Amino acid sequence: MKHPSLYTLILLAVILHYGSSSGSDGVCTPLFVTVEATAIIRCPVTKNDQDGVYLYRQVAENMEKQTVTYYYQEGTLTPEEPFKGRVETNNNFGNFSVFLKNVSKHDGGVYWCHFNKGDIMTDSDTKICLLVQSGTIVVYKEESKLIFWAVIGGLSFFILFLLIILVKLCHDRGNYTTKQQPSNGVYEVMRGNTGKALINPAYESGRR
Repeated sequence: MKHPSLYTLILLAVILHYGSSSGSDGVCTPLFVTVEATAIIRCPVTKNDQDGVYLYRQVAENMEKQTVTYYYQEGTLTPEEPFKGRVETNNNFGNFSVFLKNVSKHDGGVYWCHFNKGDIMTDSDTKICLLVQSGTIVVYKEESKLIFWAVIGGLSFFILFLLIILVKLCHDRGNYTTKQQPSNGVYEVMRGNTGKALINPAYESGRR
């Protein structure tokens, strides 16, 4: 199982607090990426007719706003450090997206776009909470113990169930006895008794 790092959990807590305390414009959509992957930050906006757009980032450590890049409608892209050489866009104000390549754990934070049309400034409809994971497989000792005892418990229950079935079968066989046919001696006695029962003593005395 892949587990987020402590840094990611702290960042997520700060982001959730930021989103819950920023009003309607603080809606934050989590985006999980692994180290060295490409993060796609989408910036939907109601009006497509814009002169340019800033991409801002707010980090958990100091909650200060940082400029990532500025894109002008003619195609000029001016990324700031430490994002130089790692930022691209899709050049489409209708569905503007920024591609942040080769991300590291230090790139985590809250990202949003700030569009400008002359002196009119418009923020993107949503904010992206970038959460960077190491991508390593970590199994905690407590989880290993839990899995071990769960397996042992399951096997014990299965064995106990089988023992109960076997004991019941043996008990049923012990109570079952085969009906034995009467021996020849018993038949002789029964036949003699039957013969005596059919003879009428008065009839016999009359015959004599």
